[in-house]
Amino acid sequence: MSASDWIKRGMKKAQAGNYDGAISDYTQAILLQSNCPEAYCGRGNAYYRLNNKIRALEDYTHAITLKPEFSEAYFNRGTARSQLGNSQGALEDFSRVVHLSPRDAKAHFNWGNAHYRLGHKQEAIEGYSRAIQLQPDYAEAYSNRGLAHCKMQAVGTGLLDLHKAATLYKTQGNMSRHWQTQQTIAKFHSDSASATQVRGESAR
Repeated sequence: MSASDWIKRGMKKAQAGNYDGAISDYTQAILLQSNCPEAYCGRGNAYYRLNNKIRALEDYTHAITLKPEFSEAYFNRGTARSQLGNSQGALEDFSRVVHLSPRDAKAHFNWGNAHYRLGHKQEAIEGYSRAIQLQPDYAEAYSNRGLAHCKMQAVGTGLLDLHKAATLYKTQGNMSRHWQTQQTIAKFHSDSASATQVRGESAR
């Protein structure tokens, strides 16, 4: 079997939820073709699904070294870095993604999240706004932009976004998020939203 064949096998196993098997197949691909960025990225994804984010980071970084314009690897490394608490590293990766893939709404959303966690509320709003321009029904982007506006004391503007998010969640059948957003709106009305956090990174 060729490296490409092993990668295809790994992808199928990952899609079926067999991440250990996927790692084994991607490793076989790497043994046959050590300069294959797709094999490293795929194995990184499998490690990530197994919650081994350190090994995932190593593989994403190796993939990027081999293919410096590899948007998917930057996106996935940024997501892993964010979940490991490295917001600055996540911002660097998502900045690269929005440069390489400027019409990727999820990348702009995650870029906004990284800025939000670093305390850059205005930049966060810009990221969420760009995500909404690209994907007008992006409920999470409305929700997070609303929270950022509220944190900047633009509560009226923020509540408009939160109401829009709640409506979109309901339309999309996500009643859990709909009610959570309604509760957040009520908290802001009662001036007790200090513990409210933005929605996490969008995944592929």
